[in-house]
Amino acid sequence: MKKNNLRIKGLNIGIVITVLLAILGILSRGSTYYLQTNYYPENADKITNYTVAYSDNSVVKCTDAYISQDSEIIFVFEALDRGKTNVDIHLSTGYPNGERSEWNYHSELEVWFFDLILDRNLGSFSGYDIAIYAIVFMLLLTIIITAWEFVECRMRGDFSHLMIACGSVAIFTFVLLLFTLYKLLNNVVKTFHDFVRIVSDIGYYTLILLFIPMLLMSGFLIISNIWLIRHEGKRPINGLGIFFGILWMSGTIIALNPFDILSPLNLPNFVSRSAVYILCYFECLFISTVICSYLAVKYHTLYDRDYIIILGCGIRKDGTLTPLLRGRVDSALTFEKKQFKSTGKHAVFVPSGGQGPDEVISESEAMTRYLTDKNIPSEQILNEDKSTSTYENLLFSKKVIESQCENIKKKKIAFSTTNYHVLRGYILSAKIGYHAKGISSPTKTYFFPNAYIREFIGLLVDQWYVHLVNGVGIVGFFLLLNQLS
Repeated sequence: MKKNNLRIKGLNIGIVITVLLAILGILSRGSTYYLQTNYYPENADKITNYTVAYSDNSVVKCTDAYISQDSEIIFVFEALDRGKTNVDIHLSTGYPNGERSEWNYHSELEVWFFDLILDRNLGSFSGYDIAIYAIVFMLLLTIIITAWEFVECRMRGDFSHLMIACGSVAIFTFVLLLFTLYKLLNNVVKTFHDFVRIVSDIGYYTLILLFIPMLLMSGFLIISNIWLIRHEGKRPINGLGIFFGILWMSGTIIALNPFDILSPLNLPNFVSRSAVYILCYFECLFISTVICSYLAVKYHTLYDRDYIIILGCGIRKDGTLTPLLRGRVDSALTFEKKQFKSTGKHAVFVPSGGQGPDEVISESEAMTRYLTDKNIPSEQILNEDKSTSTYENLLFSKKVIESQCENIKKKKIAFSTTNYHVLRGYILSAKIGYHAKGISSPTKTYFFPNAYIREFIGLLVDQWYVHLVNGVGIVGFFLLLNQLS
């Protein structure tokens, strides 16, 4: 069993155990509820008198009242029987100078199963502090495991959907934990409802925190696309960055709703909260993808490869290589020469790409001619000339390599492609069934952002069902919080 599977399973098991222990702890304290009134009588030193009236005397009973260390009035209730009751409290407090003050408080308490007391007024319950500490521990555990897995993926050169997911979860959970600890340490969390509100608000704070970086990124996308259109022509695909930048910033502004744009719609609270979190989800996913893509490009593939697949990307009308494709072939050649110089081992080139309707020869043949011109012998070239996409490049190349060897998993494979495309190459090769390592070639600055957006969208489409489930889960989570609060 792979270590990463063990870690993720360990995280799931740890969360389940924590939840179970929290439930047991809550149930063990369920019959006693400490009602925090948020009433802080200044300089009061004692409670001189209090009365508690119930609409139903058989549900709960007040057993004590005291002033806490931070000067808050606390009432202690014990469960008697299942049911609901309105509680009206009248309180007198005394001061050292002999003065007294009067105060009234109303709440609705309900006793659930196992004598668990629910405070309908505050949205809290007996043992709520155990639930909060359990959630904080689960957040910390999630950060440790996902960050650990992210680093391990980087060390193994396993750039995958798992690595992207771990990175995005670690980023958001870290922000959530920091904000929660700040509130807890500053004694802001008085009830479970306070904690729910913090969790609900963290989406807004995350959007605000990421607003400037995303604004700069969107601006860079728009500028680079204008640059791209000036050099490469006015094609819809060349305006993708402009569309993405405007859409992203518009969505952020609408989600933050600084000018009450959504007020006339009168949307339920959980809808707006869900929209904010879904946007945060994709922002963290995008940031994690950018980081993973950068690390994939910078990853040093060992000089021990048996085969180097060169991914095709279109040729000129005369059958020669475009600068983009020539860069991929040159990077493969440079890597192979360094490998032979350092280890004495040659690698077989697998130029991969079929013939498009507007191409005079296949991309594979064009690359083969280029390799031959660079004095690469024919026995060191293995053609794959049927593929029409990146997925087929890697799939059909696998079949071609398997025609020469018994087990491709025993062979060490590399693929050469443009820098923005490396991460996708890692993911697709693993999906097909072999773990190839990437060799990257540079591209023009103005071309990279637009191409990268296309790659990011491609990665989203590749796992659309996962993101759909996560989106539904986010909506369901806030619907549940809305009911609890």
